[in-house]
Amino acid sequence: MKLTFTTLLVAALSAASMVSATLASDQKRCNERNTQVPIAIYNFCSGGTAGAHIFVPSTYATNGAHIGTGGPRDTHVRIVGTCSPKQWVPQDICVNQFMNMCANAQRGSKGDSIKDFGRNNCQQFVIKVKGAYS
Repeated sequence: MKLTFTTLLVAALSAASMVSATLASDQKRCNERNTQVPIAIYNFCSGGTAGAHIFVPSTYATNGAHIGTGGPRDTHVRIVGTCSPKQWVPQDICVNQFMNMCANAQRGSKGDSIKDFGRNNCQQFVIKVKGAYS
C-alpha cells in the first residue's frame, strides 16, 4: 500500500486533534476536582525560571510549583527522579501527564496523585493537595 503525503497529513492532523480533545477533557475534569491544580500544572510545566526546559533530576523539577496560602486546596506539583543521564520533559508532555493524573485521581483526592513516567520509570510526577481525602 502506497501512502501519499495527503494521507499521512490527514492521519497526523487526526492524531493531533485527538490529543487536544483528550487534554481538554482531562483539564475540565481536573478543574472540577480542584481549580488550584491546573494553575499549578501550567505554572510548573511552563518552566518558570528554567524556561520550557525541565530536566529530571534537577533542582527546578524537585522544587516544583506551589499554589495556595495553606488552605484546604493548597497544591504542590513536582517531578522527582533518579534518571541517569538526566531526561528532558517536554512542556506538552508535562501538562498532558499531570492533567491526566489529576483527572483520573481517586474520588475525594481533590487531584492528589503520584505516577511514574520516563525511561525506566525514573520520573515520579507528584501532585500533593492539602486536605486531600477529607
